[in-house]
Amino acid sequence: MKNGHRRLQSTCISIGSGLAAALLLVAGSAAAQSDTSTSTTPSGPFDPCQLVTVSEASSLAGTNFSAGTYSQNGSTCIYGSQTVNVFMVTAAQASDPDTAEAQWTQYEANAQDLAMSNVPAGLSGGFNVTDVNDLSGADRAATGQMSLSFQGRTISGSAFYLLKGVSFVAFSDLQLGTAAPSSDAMESEAATVLSRLP
Repeated sequence: MKNGHRRLQSTCISIGSGLAAALLLVAGSAAAQSDTSTSTTPSGPFDPCQLVTVSEASSLAGTNFSAGTYSQNGSTCIYGSQTVNVFMVTAAQASDPDTAEAQWTQYEANAQDLAMSNVPAGLSGGFNVTDVNDLSGADRAATGQMSLSFQGRTISGSAFYLLKGVSFVAFSDLQLGTAAPSSDAMESEAATVLSRLP
């Protein structure tokens, strides 16, 4: 149980750090460079680049991404790394469903807090998360929308979190100057993701 708890906690930290890194990147901070180091292979029970494919991420984000890269630990797929439109998919498993369910609120809150914790000076705005209760096949789900302002420019973000049994998946998009995917579009993709989980 402790290992599953640590894996989910690490995953949520990865999600939050990834969002913060993307924020730093679009805001022009060199600090993002060390947070977006990548590898060529996935790790864990699922390939996050197969949970949301490059064509699906491109369609959601309104761009043409090339193949995704992986975070240094391989648990996150990153499309558009080092650009102003960054789409990320993270997946992990807990040791059992009860552990995953019991920690949902904590991990969701950690991901949100971490997403905003390293925002550079001069950024203002908010990140609002709403529970989703009608996503068939999910034990828990939530959608998030972010809007930030930086020197007269807008950074928008959209995220979706879901839990199915022991599997936790989150995917998000951050864009500079254009609108991130709608909550409805992200929920529709979440249904596709769920179909790919055991």
